[in-house]
Amino acid sequence: ALLDTKVQEPSLPTILIGHSYATTVILRYIHRTINSNTNIQGCILLGTALRPGPLEMVNKGGGHPIMKLPVWVLRCLQKNLTEGFLKAGYHESADPALIERSRLGCNQNDMYMAKGHHTHHNWASVEETETLAKRAIPSIVIHGKYDGVIPKEGGMHAADALRCKYVEIDNASHQTMEERPEEVAT
Repeated sequence: ALLDTKVQEPSLPTILIGHSYATTVILRYIHRTINSNTNIQGCILLGTALRPGPLEMVNKGGGHPIMKLPVWVLRCLQKNLTEGFLKAGYHESADPALIERSRLGCNQNDMYMAKGHHTHHNWASVEETETLAKRAIPSIVIHGKYDGVIPKEGGMHAADALRCKYVEIDNASHQTMEERPEEVAT
């Protein structure tokens, strides 16, 4: 609904930017609005993947199997889950203050939200990406070389399916835009 409100003004050029699962929201929005009068001028996708593809977690849907556990169990595991995410999501060279801010945010997250988010994952399909080519929307996929959340093969596959440029950022993981904002911006 927010995209519908903000993007429907055809006189305003719009560049859509999404990270991780938000890339699916963007791709589905573009697919759904193929015949509308939007002025989408570009699409930047960070740390993404498509189905079917090389990553089993994306193909199955429903996120990681641990999210099938009851919420009370997830709450007991929350600090360990957070540490696992931080290890997978940030490169070892990331600013410790950045990692600490993320740690605090993750541990304040209600596990009902995390479980709901992960169990309803249904990544965009290759077929849904064909709309970008039909509308000739310039696109780029940016991925951290050491992404431990969505391995770079997912980004490479997405770029191939989108027929767009793939950029790999060295010394970065899943949180590429936080870890290497200058490189992402260029």
